Amino acid sequence: MSQKRNLIVDVAMVMDSPKGDWDRALGEPIAVEALAIGEATEVPDGGESRTYRAGQYELLINFDKAGLAKGVQVVSGLTADNYNLEQWALILRRMGVMVTKQPSHVLPMARRWANYLGYSISIFSNGNQVWSVKIFKLPNPKGFLPKLKRKLLG
Repeated sequence: MSQKRNLIVDVAMVMDSPKGDWDRALGEPIAVEALAIGEATEVPDGGESRTYRAGQYELLINFDKAGLAKGVQVVSGLTADNYNLEQWALILRRMGVMVTKQPSHVLPMARRWANYLGYSISIFSNGNQVWSVKIFKLPNPKGFLPKLKRKLLG
């Protein structure tokens, strides 16, 4: 199986999971930072940001004050896969996400779904290659998680 087909992280399965689950799966974080109130959309009351290594990738995970994952971002490693923005469906499948709708925002260096079943999804390019994917749970989306998991898992 080619590297491009391997799952980087299964966002649908790990969203809302506690820090301890991430530590057990990926080892100790390589960086930990406190998040102040309003610093990250997905944790408006503040929380903690942890960076983990997953193979060639670095993942930045934002946790709320209860220690539950609310956002996942691949912050390095994707450029080695040589994706372009038009390959968004493939990239999102590698994140465990099956998105069937076109992006709500098409920008020269990004694709974005502002609210896909209660989640914000963004893919960023450096102009030539995709370098980052960010998926986070929008604060207070009532009843979206079960529907999202059914949709994302096909």
